[in-house]
Amino acid sequence: MADAFRSERIANWVAEYVHSDRLLRFAAPTRERAERILAAFLTTACRHGDCGPEDIDEAEAKAGLLEGTTTEAVPETVARQVPELCADFLRWLRDEGRHGKGRTLAAFVVALSPAHRERVSPSPTPYRRPGSKIRPNDPCFCGSGKKYKRCCGNR
Repeated sequence: MADAFRSERIANWVAEYVHSDRLLRFAAPTRERAERILAAFLTTACRHGDCGPEDIDEAEAKAGLLEGTTTEAVPETVARQVPELCADFLRWLRDEGRHGKGRTLAAFVVALSPAHRERVSPSPTPYRRPGSKIRPNDPCFCGSGKKYKRCCGNR
């Protein structure tokens, strides 16, 4: 598909959505950045699948959300709303008759919210120990029956 034609269609669809009343449900900082975010989402999705915006599927939507929208430098409050913004855009595409699987893709994008949050978070998720810490007077984990400090903790 010709990139110029695809880019123009993406720009038109995003502009129509941004100027619709559906965007009013989002906070003002999100509305201000919505056009750039959605254009990056759809452009990355189309480039990933080498298809038009009406043909994107789960793999392309995942790439668009996790690769395209995470490159945009946005405040954390906006970053938290990006998956829901993209999902609402996909629902709008379905309602407008432009993408037959828009609602299914919207649910898929919302399910990817934790992965998106992990990618845009400024600090890594802290490591959580799966069990409790072994104390010196606890029974040794090797099963010897001795206290930890007299068995494996003495090494």
